[in-house]
Amino acid sequence: MNLTTKQLELAVISYEKQAELKSVRTSLPWECDVLTVSKSRYATEWEIKRSRSDFKSDFKKPKHIKFKRGQGGHIKYFWFVVPKGLVRESEVPSYAGLMYVNDEMVCSIVRRPKRLKCKKIGDATMRKLYRSMMFRFLKLNFDGMKTNFLF
Repeated sequence: MNLTTKQLELAVISYEKQAELKSVRTSLPWECDVLTVSKSRYATEWEIKRSRSDFKSDFKKPKHIKFKRGQGGHIKYFWFVVPKGLVRESEVPSYAGLMYVNDEMVCSIVRRPKRLKCKKIGDATMRKLYRSMMFRFLKLNFDGMKTNFLF
């Protein structure tokens, strides 16, 4: 079975039980597949990869230069989440964690990420993240529906 992106996202969200905030495909204040924020306001980024080419192309993003230097900005931990066996541990940079998801959507940790130097998420950023989640929720619930709602 080929796991879909949504299934991989759901597996991460189900795995990360302690987070105060769990956001899928956020773009505020940065783009990522899944973002979780702990109760102490530290962020973890979960990068979903379904193919080897997608995994390799991710390293073109500027954030990986910062992560290599141990600088996370707002990110304390960075993970790659892939279908089981798609990527070998040796292919993953030392700063990143690797999580496999099997066909039953069970997560297994191959390697934990190193802690990056980061700052806590402030109130203004949390509000932006909650707002982004709300609009994503509304979009998911109203896509394809003809509505007369005025917001």
